[in-house]
Amino acid sequence: MLKATFKRHEEYPLIWRYVFAVALVLLSLLVTESLWSTLHEIPMVIFFAAITLSAWVGGMGPGLLATVLSIVLSDYFLFPPLGVLLATTADIIQFFIFGAVATIISATNHARLHALVEAQQTRGEMHILMDNVADAITAQDATGKVVFANQAAARLTGFDSVEQLMSATVRDIQARYELLDEEGEPFPYEKLPRGRVFAQNVTAEARFRMRFLADGHERWIHLTSAPVPGRDGKARLAVNIFRDVTETMQQQARLRQLLDNLPALVGMTTPDGILIEANRVALDLAGLEREDVVNKPFDQTYWWAYDEAVQAQLRDAIARAARGERIRYDVKVRTGESTFAIIDFILAPIFDENGRVSALLPSAVDVTERKQYEADRERLTLLLMQEQTRLKGIIANMPGVVWEIMADEYGKPQVTFISDYAEELFGYPTGHWVEDPNSFVNIIHEDDRERALAEMQGISNPQFQMQYRIRTKDGTTKHIESRTRLVENAVTRQPMLIGITSDVTAYKKAEAQLIYLNAQLDDERSRLDAILASVPGIVWEGVGKPDGYQRLTYVSPQVETILGYSREYWLDNANLWQEIIVADDLPKAFDQAMALFEKERPGSVEFRLVAKDGRIVPVEARMTVMPHDAHDGERHMCGVIMDISERKRSERRVANYAERLRRSNEELKQFAYVASHDLQEPLRMVSSYLQLLENRYSDQLDQDAKEFIGFAVDGATRMKQLIQDLLLYSRVETRKGAFSMVDMNQVLDAVKRDLGVLIQETGATVTSGDLPVLTADQLQMTQLLQNLINNAIKFRSEEPPCVEISAEKVSDLWKFTVRDNGIGIEEKYKDRIFEIFQRLHGRGKYPGTGIGLAICRRVVERHGGRIWVESEAGHGSNFYFAISSTLTQEQGDSNAEE
Repeated sequence: MLKATFKRHEEYPLIWRYVFAVALVLLSLLVTESLWSTLHEIPMVIFFAAITLSAWVGGMGPGLLATVLSIVLSDYFLFPPLGVLLATTADIIQFFIFGAVATIISATNHARLHALVEAQQTRGEMHILMDNVADAITAQDATGKVVFANQAAARLTGFDSVEQLMSATVRDIQARYELLDEEGEPFPYEKLPRGRVFAQNVTAEARFRMRFLADGHERWIHLTSAPVPGRDGKARLAVNIFRDVTETMQQQARLRQLLDNLPALVGMTTPDGILIEANRVALDLAGLEREDVVNKPFDQTYWWAYDEAVQAQLRDAIARAARGERIRYDVKVRTGESTFAIIDFILAPIFDENGRVSALLPSAVDVTERKQYEADRERLTLLLMQEQTRLKGIIANMPGVVWEIMADEYGKPQVTFISDYAEELFGYPTGHWVEDPNSFVNIIHEDDRERALAEMQGISNPQFQMQYRIRTKDGTTKHIESRTRLVENAVTRQPMLIGITSDVTAYKKAEAQLIYLNAQLDDERSRLDAILASVPGIVWEGVGKPDGYQRLTYVSPQVETILGYSREYWLDNANLWQEIIVADDLPKAFDQAMALFEKERPGSVEFRLVAKDGRIVPVEARMTVMPHDAHDGERHMCGVIMDISERKRSERRVANYAERLRRSNEELKQFAYVASHDLQEPLRMVSSYLQLLENRYSDQLDQDAKEFIGFAVDGATRMKQLIQDLLLYSRVETRKGAFSMVDMNQVLDAVKRDLGVLIQETGATVTSGDLPVLTADQLQMTQLLQNLINNAIKFRSEEPPCVEISAEKVSDLWKFTVRDNGIGIEEKYKDRIFEIFQRLHGRGKYPGTGIGLAICRRVVERHGGRIWVESEAGHGSNFYFAISSTLTQEQGDSNAEE
């Protein structure tokens, strides 16, 4: 009410605020004197009103002036004996109480006015902050009306300005777009988190797609809604944070493509053989569900529990693998009541950072067909050439060693993917090729190197193949064949090379020695099985057009695993893929497939299929159109259909983690605010009033009272210092600066200037050698050296302090040494001193809160290093810290988060 009646005191000239206070006191004197017969029992009530109004309008100064005038005038004109000030002890006590209460009223109103100004300033700063936040933020009332929005929210919803968005009705906003769930089904507005906020008064989240009706484009949105409570504790408003996660989902597309569609049987067990994970391929092999096998002994699961000898062999393999051995053998497993499959089974140990086996990784591929091929070797000899031709058509760019190369932002080639088979073929780990893509040139056989490089540099076709020899890491010579395609990345639209490099040493020998044709057939059939086992999806081959009649001539067994349809059903039903595609995806899928078909180049199409059991399966289909043959009226195509369901789920998990991280950062900011404002304000008031009490009534207080007041002031001061030090410790992360090239010599000079008074008073000597220039946060480097040098001077011996700073390069680290001749540290305290608020001495002897070295350790850890001390009691200390000489801003932020 008063806020509506009176202006803020800063809006009035200073003289008028004091004139107003004097006038109110004089008016109160007149009113009290005229009503003295009524008010003599409560004579100061009118004066209290005058003082309150003076402080309300004018602040602390006018309030105190009104207090003093009220005491003087009332005592002189109202309280007997008139015309005499403070004549009796009772008057002194009464006016002392009145003055104390009036002073509190003035201080309270002054604090209120100051808080009002700060609140208005904070509100303006918050609006600026919200408008510069990348996420869209809105606030809605229970009817859905937008009562607050930032610029990002206006952009997201397609409005020209925040004002236009806030003036729009809920129906106008919803008319601009439609919401779809992760399966592409309509997402009702009633299911948005805002409903739960008002119904349950809790924070809620949702993920959906926004399809803008104006142009049809879509964005993935992660929405978090939180309640803003009213005075009754119930949600008054809902604050909504819209985060665009489209780019994150696209970045994980290729990783999902590789992980979700492996045709191998993969699982994980504990070292003692309890199955803790199995992929879909392994489960579908025998028609099992996850709960049928997970958390059970592996040898007791359905696949193995048909024969005691098979189980005993598996138990022996588990025991050997638990000791660190990699086991591989062919074995028959049960897939049905009377059906079995022969698998190439591998059981490999997984080691932790201490070299102990932490888990076992069982994996396998179905080699039943390969075994059948071996049994029918003679019959298939005549079909060798036909199988080789078919193999080249189906696996033009499928794995032997599968690799992918893209140019980085500087145009240099970077290996973005290479399969694990590279280590078996070349002898080098996969990380070797990622770190140095050009090292492949070094393994080309010296007799083939010039020819191979010339052929690579002269490539102009979008697809090509080469054969040459290499020397592996152990010196073995192998013949390899590389099949490569130049394609466009489906996500980034950048050109990239993908291909497969195969070991053709055996094939080369077979060409020279036709007498070993049967052995060559086994090798070719093994290669076929191994490559098809690594194909991440349903491999198919057919004739026709995507939008016309299509007849499949081949489809891989994975079609039963992924979609539930038998191979025979697919081969017998032309155009089946068109019948089981989700209707909403059919037009877009047709257009994209026809574009690839007409351009006769490989590419991919993403859509959703309906599995035989009714599941909606999101897939990515890659297809290649064979070159047109004028003598053949049909067009031949081949490709792979890959299940990308798991990729979608992983993207949701990543987004949930990002939201948890955002909430953690918000809590840290709130902590810093509380530490810097709310926690220190009561301490300042306690200290101020205690000191005021001591100054004003020092002649009335005995020595004990003064000593008690001193203890209280000292305690408040130390508590304030602890809070400030704790805030300083937290700001190592919350107010970290950008990394730049920092000259440590200049940093040391700045520290010596800041500590100049302390150095001069203690007679200290601070010397250094030539210090390096490194990439670091300059402010934190200054803070680090200042804390270490200050500690060295503070904990000095009877001799004048002598501090020496030096640095040396050790591998890729800069190792700094801060040496002093102080009192030293006992061995048992070397680790404790770096903990927060840990002190080894009493405050009377050495001041401080024990946080300086904790801050030093946190700064060093942010820079990817470590800090330690070597010392003996009475013989000085050597503090060391080591920092990477190749540190980047991203690494520094990563170190801080860890």
